[in-house]
Amino acid sequence: MTKDDQPRRAPNYVWWLLVGLTAAAIGALVAVSTRKTEPSERPLDLSASARLAEAYLRGRGTKIEPVMLLILDYLDRRFGLPWVRPEVARVRTLGSSCPQTAETPPACDGSHAIRAFLRLIESTARLTSAEIAALPNTTDPFTASALYCKANGLPATFLKDVDRQLAGEDYDPPHAALGLQWALEQGCLDAQAREVFALRQRVQDALVELAQGVPKDAAIESIALLAYSGGWTRVQPEWVQTIARAQQQEGGWGETENALPNDHTTTLALWVLLEATRQGNTVAWVPQ
Repeated sequence: MTKDDQPRRAPNYVWWLLVGLTAAAIGALVAVSTRKTEPSERPLDLSASARLAEAYLRGRGTKIEPVMLLILDYLDRRFGLPWVRPEVARVRTLGSSCPQTAETPPACDGSHAIRAFLRLIESTARLTSAEIAALPNTTDPFTASALYCKANGLPATFLKDVDRQLAGEDYDPPHAALGLQWALEQGCLDAQAREVFALRQRVQDALVELAQGVPKDAAIESIALLAYSGGWTRVQPEWVQTIARAQQQEGGWGETENALPNDHTTTLALWVLLEATRQGNTVAWVPQ
């Protein structure tokens, strides 16, 4: 065999290149495997987070923000939170005794919202169009007009009002979702109408965009209202995990990640966790 007939061997640098690439690939696999087991990235027990949130709110007792009981009553009927019922009964009594005149915004226990939204826990509650118009901010008349639509009818501008809310910032799109869903839930709008169907899609799109800001309060509210308006399939699991990771040691949440806990954010976070961990009853928020 001549020199030219002998098998050619790969130069040493090719061999070492192959060895290096193999080692790098193995190292990358090990790094990924190690990173996945980091405690800070392990999925949290969402059911445990929900129980801790319940304990926090239950411990608030009569100090809990009364308006939050209008949400917690719905969550009780949907998921079963029996500790809520005595507090809801207390607020129902307070709300029923609130003054109601067209000249003076309804008020009770320091909050006009008790009387304005009593319909959420009392099927016989009524608010006239004049009383709704007298509510002291720009958002409450919109949502209250939806809440009392069976008695008063919807304003002719209601769908345009929803679009105006969508054009706002922070809490305006969630309130657009709230008003629209209350109206749909009571049959004051036809969900199959083309304009209404398209509007529902725009509302959900706006909520999804806001939800990217978790664990901020407005983002958590957007996720809760996605669930309420039939958009739970659009909720990303990592959003729920981010909410759970922001839970403070005592069980509550603040308006931002490092803020002191409050009843509003904690109630909304509990709502999201319950949607993620329990099979809820199909119930209307507005009592029929």
